[in-house]
Amino acid sequence: INVSSKNMYRKMTESVLRARILFFDSNPLGRIVTRFTKDIAVIDLLLTYYIVMISYGILKLIVTVITIAVMTPIILIPTLIVFVLMIYLVKLAIPAVVEAQRLDSVIRGPIHQTFTMIVQGLVSFRSMDKLGFYRSNFKKDVEKGVNVTFTYNGVSRWISQRIDYSIALLTSCI
Repeated sequence: INVSSKNMYRKMTESVLRARILFFDSNPLGRIVTRFTKDIAVIDLLLTYYIVMISYGILKLIVTVITIAVMTPIILIPTLIVFVLMIYLVKLAIPAVVEAQRLDSVIRGPIHQTFTMIVQGLVSFRSMDKLGFYRSNFKKDVEKGVNVTFTYNGVSRWISQRIDYSIALLTSCI
C-alpha cells in the first residue's frame, strides 16, 4: 500500500506541475490541496484497514455459506433473498454517498483557500482591522463543511442500519 501511495502522490504531483495555467485559474488552491490531502489520507490510513476487513469478511462469508449449504440447504433461500435486499439497499444508497463526498470536496476547497489566504496576509489583515470579516467567512465555510460531514455520516448510518435490519431478518428466518 505504501508503494501505491507514493506512486499516486508522484503522479498527482507531476500532473499538477505540468498543468496549464488555465487549470490554476479555474481551480482554487484550496481545492487542489484538498484533493492531495484527502486522497493520500484515504490511501495511507483507510485502504489498508479496509482491505484486511473486506478479505476477512469475504472469507468468513464463503465458509459460512458452504457450512450452511452442507448442513441445511433450505436456509439458502432466505439467505439469497436477504442478499438481494442488501444489494438493492447498497444501490439505493450509493448515489447519496457519492453526492455527499462530492459536496465534501467542493466545500473543503474554500476552507483551505481562506485559511491559506489568512495566513499569508495576516499582517495586512491585522493592520487594516479586517480579521473579523475573514473570520466570519471562515466560520461560515467551516459550518458548511460540518453540515456536509454530518450528511455523509447520516447516509452511512442509514445504510448500515438497513443492512443490520436485513441481517436480523435473516437471523429470524433461520
